[in-house]
Amino acid sequence: MRTWSIASAVIALSVIAFAQIPESSHVVMVVEENHSYSSVIGNKAMPYLNSLASKYGLATQYYANTHPAIGNSFEMTTGLGLTNDDTATPASFPVSADNIASELMVSGKTWKSYAEGLPYAGYIGGNTGNYAVRNNPFAYFKEVQNSSTQKMNLVPFSQFATDLANNELPNFSYVVPSTLNDGQRGSLQQSDTWLKQNIEPLLADATFQQDGILIITFADSSRTDTAHGGGRVATLVIGPEAQLAYSSTTFYQHPSLLRTVLTALGATSFPGAAASAPSMSEFFTSTSTLNADAVKAAATTSGVTISSPTTGATVSSPVTFVASAASGSTTYPITAMRIYVDNTAMYTVGSASINTSLALASGAHNVTVVAWDKSGKSYTKSITITVAAASTTGVVTITSPVNGASVSSPVQFIASGKASSGKVTASLQILIDSVSVYSVNASTLNTSLSVASGAHTIVIQAKDNTGTTYSATRYVNVTGTASSLAVSPSSVSFGSVSVGSSATQTVTMKASTAAVTVSQVTATSGFTVSGVTLPLTIAAGQSASFSVKFTPTVAGAVSGSVSVASNASNSTVSVGLSGTGAAVSGSNSVTLTWTASTSSSISGYNVYRGTVSGGPYTKLTSSVVSGDSYKDSTVSSGTTYYYVVTAVSTTGSESGYSAPATATVP
Repeated sequence: MRTWSIASAVIALSVIAFAQIPESSHVVMVVEENHSYSSVIGNKAMPYLNSLASKYGLATQYYANTHPAIGNSFEMTTGLGLTNDDTATPASFPVSADNIASELMVSGKTWKSYAEGLPYAGYIGGNTGNYAVRNNPFAYFKEVQNSSTQKMNLVPFSQFATDLANNELPNFSYVVPSTLNDGQRGSLQQSDTWLKQNIEPLLADATFQQDGILIITFADSSRTDTAHGGGRVATLVIGPEAQLAYSSTTFYQHPSLLRTVLTALGATSFPGAAASAPSMSEFFTSTSTLNADAVKAAATTSGVTISSPTTGATVSSPVTFVASAASGSTTYPITAMRIYVDNTAMYTVGSASINTSLALASGAHNVTVVAWDKSGKSYTKSITITVAAASTTGVVTITSPVNGASVSSPVQFIASGKASSGKVTASLQILIDSVSVYSVNASTLNTSLSVASGAHTIVIQAKDNTGTTYSATRYVNVTGTASSLAVSPSSVSFGSVSVGSSATQTVTMKASTAAVTVSQVTATSGFTVSGVTLPLTIAAGQSASFSVKFTPTVAGAVSGSVSVASNASNSTVSVGLSGTGAAVSGSNSVTLTWTASTSSSISGYNVYRGTVSGGPYTKLTSSVVSGDSYKDSTVSSGTTYYYVVTAVSTTGSESGYSAPATATVP
């Protein structure tokens, strides 16, 4: 017994060494598709990939989680096989689960998804050409879709070479080859050539050679290979700190890869199954030490404190959460906190304190606040609360800005008020940091206001016809001045268009340095707008178009404008419109004649037409008629018309109507 005690003391006080995943400034993951381990490793059609496999680390017992590929895309980024429906799109299947993008955000790291064939930066649509959206999981994440900043991290693969050359690669790069180059529709030889052309420059890059990590894997095996769900696939770990000529026989699946990537980038919490999956530290040569003092510090009293609400409390929505956490160690401080409501992640912050408000449904809820320190250790505190039923005084719905969003100035505010039964919303008011800045006597508002940079509390308050008030609150961070919106051309001429016919022209809108949200496009009488769904967000540097149609109803010149309202610095932009309605020549016409005046003070005549005796009458002539006749070729069969004529003096004065003349077109 005495010998055992001495040995224990020695172990407790000694320095313990263990393998670990090295910190990396740049992790790049390239995802291929639909080929088994045996069809890739040793295949002479893939000399470049096999040369990397023999030089660096190769996982020989790595298995995909499922079939088809889309489920594995989510396993690699959320730790969950969220769907096996390959037809799911970002619009039909938005993902709210915790994911690699949110964890990188908490860790203060940058990311981009470089997708070959992506039409433009910020594209979250479906398949197009050789681009398959099912292979690009980042396009499905709600926090990416709903953020004009995060959405712009979805870029075409052509940007990869540019960012590499300019030393502007993000901390994490997710590379999605097209279906012709990832093994789905093209040959493995074609995939290998693509890898050599596009990955070899990365490995030669001086910055990457410092601490970079490259992972090449296959989303799933061939469909006939269902071992462990998705079959055995080839996975390579490459980098300056990767073990050379290393072959692993450890069983791994995609959640282990997710944990490994996040660990290398400094994350301290891991989504889904990655939280319990083994990391792939064996592929690296790095080791770290943990001495007895560090162990003692980590064991110091620590935990999560929830100041508000208190457990068992009944509260109203939105619920204000105030919490803090301590690790008890200066060596391993708290780096992130997260609120879970009924086991769903609701809010994450990269600090040791939380002060936020969340909208919750009425009823009982279990709330858990989790904190993580720098070593990856977690601390948890749970409470139960009851959210009271919604107030009967009324409801304010704020569509814009989104709670917690980072926005540019001017900020667009869109809200509506709904009074309780039997009452009417009479007014809405915007308060920024408790100061009233805007009000309107209506039940809706849509306006843009200049707001200073920094964090702000936004309250939109409604008042009903009895004087009762009700409100909603948002917390936003204003980052700076909004970009401008260019609209071209600055004027549109439709030329001569036959009465009853139409002509259409295109107007293009382009955002400059930041995303712009267009809220309204309106045209004056005589012109109509189509081809645009509002509100419309245009990404920085991108364009969108709409159509303007001119349909003259009478002969003569017509002018007007189309106005574009947005949250850009130039909040309203107008385009001048002009066109001429041309009389239609045909078999049906009415010719009018009158006795011209002999007075030298008469410059000409105007002709008016109506379809009801006594008017009203519409002027047909765009300029005065100098003669004593006029031919109306814009008539329709089966219609009776009533005509009157006026005389116009040389000074521009116009006489009253003549006696009416009637004509019925057969």
